[in-house]
Amino acid sequence: MSLGDAEQVRNAIANADSGFVQKATGVGKKTAERVVVDLSDKVGLPTHYGRTEAPLQTELNTSDEALEALMALGYTLADATKALENVDANLPTAQRVTEALKN
Repeated sequence: MSLGDAEQVRNAIANADSGFVQKATGVGKKTAERVVVDLSDKVGLPTHYGRTEAPLQTELNTSDEALEALMALGYTLADATKALENVDANLPTAQRVTEALKN
């Protein structure tokens, strides 16, 4: 695809980044949004948070059980990351999730 490698496109769809998909030749706003909606449940979880073309991205830490727990509860990667950013990482997982849910 003219947008980038397969992982970049998959990650853009997982992050609901229709603006990135729209950069493909012949793809308008509505088509890009439709692609994201139709494929987002098929591409899996995002591995990066943020726009695909951003130079700095927060990678998904697969060893962070609190982050995974929040995502299992329906949080997006962005929302789960934001909820956990002010929670002490040294707390037990259950307590980190509880604190994140309070915020």
